[in-house]
Amino acid sequence: KIKKIFYLWDIVDYGANSNECVGVIRKNKIPAIMGNHDFTAVTLKGIGWFNPFAQKSCKITNKLLNEKNKKYLLNLPKKLEIENMFLVHGSPRAYLNEYIYPDASNYELKELFKIAKKQIIAIGHMHVPFIKKINNKLILNPGSVGQPRDGNNKASFCVLDNKKLEAEIIRIDYDIRTAADKIREIGMPSVLADRLFDGA
Repeated sequence: KIKKIFYLWDIVDYGANSNECVGVIRKNKIPAIMGNHDFTAVTLKGIGWFNPFAQKSCKITNKLLNEKNKKYLLNLPKKLEIENMFLVHGSPRAYLNEYIYPDASNYELKELFKIAKKQIIAIGHMHVPFIKKINNKLILNPGSVGQPRDGNNKASFCVLDNKKLEAEIIRIDYDIRTAADKIREIGMPSVLADRLFDGA
C-alpha cells in the first residue's frame, strides 16, 4: 500500500556499487535529495572535513562514477517540500551537513519546525533511525541501508502515514557478506566493510 518512495540518504559512497545505486533511483524515478557524500564524491570539495577512511572511499567513488551519474547527483535538490512534509538530508538549518541526533531536545526540534514550516520533517545523514512526535508534529530519520551506527546491522527504512502522523521504522536483513567483500575488492578501507557486520 506504499504510494510514494522518497530517498533522503547519500546514494553513493562507502559501498562498491555507487553507479548501480544511482541507476535504481533513476530507473524507478524515486525523488531523491542530495546528500553530503553525493556532493563530495562528485566534486571532492570539502573532502578535508571527512575522516581518512571516508576521504579514501570518496576518492575511489569519484573515479568509479560515470559522467552521467555525476551530472545526475549534482542536479539533485537539497530539499523537497511536498504537502505537509519537509524532506532534507541534514536539517532545515543546514541542508547537507547538520546532524540531528535522536536525543535532540524538544527546544531544538521546535526550532527546526519553525524553519521548515511543515508538519513533518524527514531527514537522513545521521546513521541512527528515530521518530519523535512533538505538539502534533513529527520528525523522523529512516536510518540507513549499510553503515548503520545504532548497533543493528540490518537495513533500515521508514513507512510514514503523513495524514495520520504515524511512522514505523522497519529493519530487514540483506547480504552483508557480499557487500563487505565488494568494498574490500575495490580497495576501500576494510573498516567500512567490517562495520557492516556490527552496525556500529
